[in-house]
Amino acid sequence: MRICIFTRTTSAHRKGKGNFHHEVIGLELAERGHELIVITTSRIDGITSTVKDNIKTYYLEDTRPDSYSTGFWKKSAAQFDDLHRELKFDIIISESGSAYGYLKYSRYKNVVPLIQVSHNSFSSNMKMIRFTFSTFFIITLGLLNQFLFSKILIRRLLIRANSVVCVSKNLAAFILNDYSFVKPKLSVIYNGIQLSRFNYSEKKIKNIKKELSLSDEKIILYLGRLSGEKGIDYLIRALVHIENLNYKLLIVGYGNPDYESYLKDLIKDLRVEEKVLVIKGVDYFEVPLYLGMSDILILPSLYESLGYVILESFACKTPVIATRVGGVPELIKNNKNGFLVPPKNPKKLAEKIQILLENETLKNRFIESGYDLVVKKFTVQRSVDEFEKIIHKLKKKTSSPVKDISFIKILSDLLYYLVRVMIWGVTFIANLIHKKKNSF
Repeated sequence: MRICIFTRTTSAHRKGKGNFHHEVIGLELAERGHELIVITTSRIDGITSTVKDNIKTYYLEDTRPDSYSTGFWKKSAAQFDDLHRELKFDIIISESGSAYGYLKYSRYKNVVPLIQVSHNSFSSNMKMIRFTFSTFFIITLGLLNQFLFSKILIRRLLIRANSVVCVSKNLAAFILNDYSFVKPKLSVIYNGIQLSRFNYSEKKIKNIKKELSLSDEKIILYLGRLSGEKGIDYLIRALVHIENLNYKLLIVGYGNPDYESYLKDLIKDLRVEEKVLVIKGVDYFEVPLYLGMSDILILPSLYESLGYVILESFACKTPVIATRVGGVPELIKNNKNGFLVPPKNPKKLAEKIQILLENETLKNRFIESGYDLVVKKFTVQRSVDEFEKIIHKLKKKTSSPVKDISFIKILSDLLYYLVRVMIWGVTFIANLIHKKKNSF
């Protein structure tokens, strides 16, 4: 079948430093004989199209890379129309809000069945905003932005979607809380792991250790985005409570520059510089190497829809300690295949790190249980089996046109654009003021 995927970002936008749902699922779908085309935002290097692993990707010129915008939505709809006239797509997959342009601007809207893949919701995003921004003023802008994006734009996608897929039961509960009307078409399909990717080379691990000047230390790893909701500062604070262990904490990731600066200042303030290495995001093919050479992975997040890095760690046979938040307990059963700790609790985190690094028998039990869980329940093949069931079910269906032309819709459109312009304007002025202050 011919499948069109709308997404605002790919690993190419992050210089290979990322793993995206549509790429993992898409690769398996392509291997099963489906024809896949991806429509996404522009690239900084100016490349407009690529063909890799039998998947063709269009990067739309004059759109903001890795960002939602009216330009992207209009151009993505036009690109889809041009392709659909010739190819006649069977299914559309929308990553978060990426197919909004298809529903608003395409000549073929409501013709091709749409699967909406949701990675967050209005309620789950609200849990993260206060961890990402530092002032009441910015929090207010974040709330307005999330209201407009989630309550207006995503709502329309969910109304018109033929099927809605969530990546965890926890997220599904949030979605139902925010949009109860999706219940008849809601499914939970976990992100799957391509196990063959995690056969790492011991020789390459030795080379990385040599480059980082690591020898016989126990390696504690954080791997992921650097932003407030990830709780990395609580992991750093936990280090002062770890005693009589020869270890090194590797913080590997990319993200918010201000938060990264805050972490580096915290490391100095706590005088743990000799115990911590901060490494800019690594290429995705190096992820198994960093996981494989580590003794333990820590995910200290304040919220996670699922926590995909946990599954990657299990696949590399590296034990995990994570916070009991969001969808994480769907992967980790405390004391069975890992440790769960309360969020924002450095002492408890340090206690579990110490126990696991000093108890080889427990560590091996966690490793075996975690790997078995991935093999039995979280392979990409299993995920795609579930996707194919939905795809075949929708193959001969088309969406029933939804009459969304009303006074309320017009008013909501006006409100949407008015407040978006206000947010952009105020943010622009705030940045100018911030730069001016820093110049003195």
